[in-house]
Amino acid sequence: MMKLMPHATYGAMVAMAEGLPPRVANIILAHSRWTGASPASPEAVLLHYLDYGLADVLRSSRGLPLIVTGDAKPKR
Repeated sequence: MMKLMPHATYGAMVAMAEGLPPRVANIILAHSRWTGASPASPEAVLLHYLDYGLADVLRSSRGLPLIVTGDAKPKR
């Protein structure tokens, strides 16, 4: 499944199927820039930056290129 769509898209679809409100689905969908969705709430903005911040902390500890600098290449 993951090769067919971004994980955030799949997660948002699951959230909606489980009856969660669209606001929650947007938080899930907008946490990744690869979906093209914009955060629609303060919570979505916060999760978006926390997710990328944590990813860069982990990448830095492994000596990998950072997302914040634009050096990290997306997995497709």
